[in-house]
Order: sequence, then structure tokens, then C-alpha cells
Amino acid sequence: CKREVMALAVSYDDFLAWRDFADLFGDRAQSLVEDYLTDAESDCPIAFWTTNQARGIKLLTAHRLTIAQSVEDSVGFLGGQISSMSVSQGSQSLSFGNVGDSTLGGEQLARTVYGQEYLELRKRLPVCGFVV
Repeated sequence: CKREVMALAVSYDDFLAWRDFADLFGDRAQSLVEDYLTDAESDCPIAFWTTNQARGIKLLTAHRLTIAQSVEDSVGFLGGQISSMSVSQGSQSLSFGNVGDSTLGGEQLARTVYGQEYLELRKRLPVCGFVV
């Protein structure tokens, strides 16, 4: 049984050719970058993003690669804001806000320049809806 491989909306080569991404992300494994491109494509559907889809995919992929690298480079990386801390009889408890990469909230995206640019682009997308 053969698995059909779909072409990405933004290829690995197109991603690296944009801006200075070859210098920034060229050392990452192609399969890793393609995985991030695939994930970003599902978050930027063509029906909604239209002519901005490729740019949204590139920005979101760059954001996620940057976050992943900061985790690799940081010893003791917390991954989020401390939302509460309590101390009682020598033990500590920390609670962290939900800043997982699967969420596309502003707090998570604001952590990189690429995420911030993605947010600005997403704000400019047309809002479509209907009333039943």
C-alpha cells in the first residue's frame, strides 16, 4: 500500500529562499522543516488566507522553529509565564499558563518577531461569516 504524498503549499527550498531564512534555518534537517511547514499549512487554509497563505505559512514555520531552537538552547527553559507560585513548608508549586505550540493565541505568537508579524497579517485577513 503506497502512501500518497501531497505537495506542500510552501516547499523547503521556497521557505529557505525567503528573506534570510537560509542563514537562520538552513542547518535544520529538511524533514523537520517540512514537518513544521505541513503543520503551518493546516493552520493557514487557502480558503481563508487566499493570497496571504504562503506568507502566513513561512512566518508561522519560522516562529515555531525559533521557539524550538530556544528550547534546545536554554537550560531550564520554562516555556511560559509563571501564572502562580505558592510556597508551603519547604515545598514549592509552580503553575504555568498554556503556551503550547499547538495554540495560536497572541501570547505564544508574541514571543518571536515572526509570530508578531503572523499576528499582524492574520488581523488583516477578511472576516467572513453568516447568520442563520
